[in-house]
Amino acid sequence: ATAGVLLQEHFHYEQIGFILIALSVIGYLSAHFMAPHAAGQPKLTIRFNLFREIWKLIHNAAQDRKIILCILGTSCFWFLISGLMSQTVVFSEEIFQRKEMGTWLLVVCCVGIATGSLTSAQLLKGEMSARYIPFSMLFISIAIFDLVNLGNRYVASGTEQTYLTYRIIADFGIIAFFGGIFIVPLN
Repeated sequence: ATAGVLLQEHFHYEQIGFILIALSVIGYLSAHFMAPHAAGQPKLTIRFNLFREIWKLIHNAAQDRKIILCILGTSCFWFLISGLMSQTVVFSEEIFQRKEMGTWLLVVCCVGIATGSLTSAQLLKGEMSARYIPFSMLFISIAIFDLVNLGNRYVASGTEQTYLTYRIIADFGIIAFFGGIFIVPLN
């Protein structure tokens, strides 16, 4: 997303490359300030028979109903979010008629999921609980319903309406924020 935004701001490829490498170096250096941790399973062996390992994983997960529900919830969430992310192109080109809006919608989604995840972590204070999942799904559903209605109204008007643009961006942000709250307890 960073490179897309920089390209739209008419940066040269060399400048974008330098910025991305600088951000990578900053990330690498900041990782050295993290507290060291011992390996969770030091005797873990990695086998290369992918299908057998997947089958074992599914078999082990099927033994606990909570694990299966978490896997299903996570899968449904990422299915929904991937559909939402694929619609950013449609919204930017067909509805807004500005390609750069697609990148901004992706940025809004990324920031929303990150802030929602951090909010969930603060609300739960390290506890594993699903108490915020119904609440977050309610807001995701309302925002998706509003997004569909706004998209239809935006196209029907034929002209750019600033308040509709901001509401569509807000809906993407709300979906992403509450998606972040939804996904943290499941992981």
